[in-house]
Amino acid sequence: MQSPRFTIDTDFVSVRTLGHDLSFARLIVENYSLPLGGIYDQRYSPRADTMRWWQFKTEFWKGFTGYIEFATREDATNFVLDSIDRAKDPRPERPTHGRSGICAAAVAFHNGKRQPKSTTEPILYLLAAEPSGSADSLGDVLAERLAAAVTAWRDDTIDQQRASFLDYFARRGLVATSIDEIEGAGELVAEYRRLESEIAVPQRFPGVVEESAPDHPLLVRGDPRKPADPVQRRFLAAIGSDRYADPSAVRCRLAEDVTKADNPLTARVMANRVWQSVFGRGIVATPDNFGVLGDAPSHPELLDYVAARFVAEGWSIKRLVELLVTSRTYRMSSTASARSLERDPSNSLLQHMPVRRLEAEAIRDTLLAVSGQLDSSMYGPLPRRATATTSTKAPDHPSTAMTAGAYTRKFVATARTLSWKCSTSPRRRPRGAGAMSPTCQPSLWR
Repeated sequence: MQSPRFTIDTDFVSVRTLGHDLSFARLIVENYSLPLGGIYDQRYSPRADTMRWWQFKTEFWKGFTGYIEFATREDATNFVLDSIDRAKDPRPERPTHGRSGICAAAVAFHNGKRQPKSTTEPILYLLAAEPSGSADSLGDVLAERLAAAVTAWRDDTIDQQRASFLDYFARRGLVATSIDEIEGAGELVAEYRRLESEIAVPQRFPGVVEESAPDHPLLVRGDPRKPADPVQRRFLAAIGSDRYADPSAVRCRLAEDVTKADNPLTARVMANRVWQSVFGRGIVATPDNFGVLGDAPSHPELLDYVAARFVAEGWSIKRLVELLVTSRTYRMSSTASARSLERDPSNSLLQHMPVRRLEAEAIRDTLLAVSGQLDSSMYGPLPRRATATTSTKAPDHPSTAMTAGAYTRKFVATARTLSWKCSTSPRRRPRGAGAMSPTCQPSLWR
């Protein structure tokens, strides 16, 4: 549940809520939930069954748009305790019974830190009735107003004034609220609890719901405090996309425009990444940047051909890999000619097949092949999980073979880990999937 969107123009936004079992209210700024903890923690869990005010400090976000989100404990996809519960020792545990509730009555925008005053008082509902002619008839007026409030509560049409009036009487025991006081209520409540216990706690999964969000302004030079004119939601104008008129289908339209056949950008990027995984270097050497700050393609027509072939064959990566590995370029020798070393030392024009480091799987298969132990049959069982140990049994013993296989698999897993650690070092540049610093090579072989 969320409030209408608003522009933050005050130092504080206060919300009047009640709730229990770790439900929460949080401030969402420009469609982003603020970090949990620290000075930007804008999340509150009500801990009482009476309405209370809570303040969100919003001075830092003046000029931005936002809304307040209300949710139960089970609605949180990434649940954490708020600042008050995190400071408790011991911290409250997350219950598993599935019960959690929250209610919101009002939101106030103000500059002073002083808590807003409530404008809902029980007596106001009584004073709105027709004035009684005498003191004796005051009891009849009270009974009439109370009965009207109970009826509205039963019919789910109650408003804040009548709810406040009925709550005042119920909390002071002036109306019957317990099972013992209401005839027949015990059996109904017992049956309700029995049926409730048979219902499992529902599983929640995060999803996306389309909503009518406004167009956002252009941020001059990326500065969020310098908004320009709003930009209509659409795809890239260079491709000729129309404005997304239906606000409930923006995400769907965007996905269609990104993947449609006449959009060359997506296919080019994907085809270039597959090319990079096969040849060690993409046709565009900076696969993460096709813009003016990236490298120009070495073979632009070839990239367009591969991308068009990729789309024509149903965006099949398997068919694209087959095309590349059966090409003459892939099957060329890795020996460079003297003229190539002179005119194209980086081999960007692919005069010969680039030399690439073997992956761990290829090293393993090579060792098995030269030793005559490579099993080329398909659809075999999955590798068994085992721990590499030193065996003193005969080489042809079955357990020895399993141990050797386990050691090989452990080597492959270790090589993968080392390759990943080395390729993600600060020295890495996006020049190819096989990029690895020299200091990592001995580690791989060890």
